[in-house]
Amino acid sequence: MIKKVLRSILRIKENETVADGIERHYYHFEKKIPYRKISREELGQYLDEIGVKKGDVLIVHASWRALYMLDMCPEDVIRLLLDKIGKEEGTLLMPAYGEDNSSFDLNKTKSVAGVLSESLRNYPGTMRSCFPKFSMCGYGKHAEEILSKHKNSLYQFDENSPYSIATKEYNAKVLLMGMGKRPHKITVFHCASYALKNSIDYYNECYSNYKTAYVLSDVGGGTVQYLDRMPGYNNNKHVFKKLFESIPNKDIMSKKRLNLIIFNAIDAYNVAWEFCKNGGKIYTK
Repeated sequence: MIKKVLRSILRIKENETVADGIERHYYHFEKKIPYRKISREELGQYLDEIGVKKGDVLIVHASWRALYMLDMCPEDVIRLLLDKIGKEEGTLLMPAYGEDNSSFDLNKTKSVAGVLSESLRNYPGTMRSCFPKFSMCGYGKHAEEILSKHKNSLYQFDENSPYSIATKEYNAKVLLMGMGKRPHKITVFHCASYALKNSIDYYNECYSNYKTAYVLSDVGGGTVQYLDRMPGYNNNKHVFKKLFESIPNKDIMSKKRLNLIIFNAIDAYNVAWEFCKNGGKIYTK
């Protein structure tokens, strides 16, 4: 009842959580306070300072709403990221999941993972993994090797997923842009918990929800079966934030309202794996 009243008062959109709606209002208010835009050159300098380098395999999670201070369009940001890691040397990866998990068209399903994600999906030469839930798009040297096995996955974050492969085989870095100073949307944590599915009852029960989806790829279409979390196993934001705080060697930068965070994906994976292995539960149930 309280949530319904709050949603009505704050005019929360149908596809928004209350937290996302509050965040939208916050940035709408913050933009009214005078500020100076961040130029392409300045953002490039910040990326250099935080440790983005040529040859990086870079997984980017971004909130375009929180990047309002950039004097750039989404396509400009994609081009800058590719310039920094090298279009020939590096690999840029972003989540590119669709809105409807029961139907997925590899080439036509729009990414609802954010404005930057959709911009990368449409960037010439970008590839996309073929999985009905939590697909990933990528551009660059290792994109095909990282993305191509996702079609063999049973679960979106299993050993064949690009999230797991980039983390374990390509020493990927994770760059968070505008995701806050204590983020809770860190996909590699799910890779770690799923890896313990067969050894810990809690995660075995969690990952036991079989679903079907229609998938249309370049070689044709058909119904596939995939695994999802059981109802009630929702991300525990408090735990995710605590795990984030435990990631070693991360760099956090705040410049002119812009928040950037970078860390090695394997460090985040190891933190979550140890937590789950020792009885920790990353979901609410």
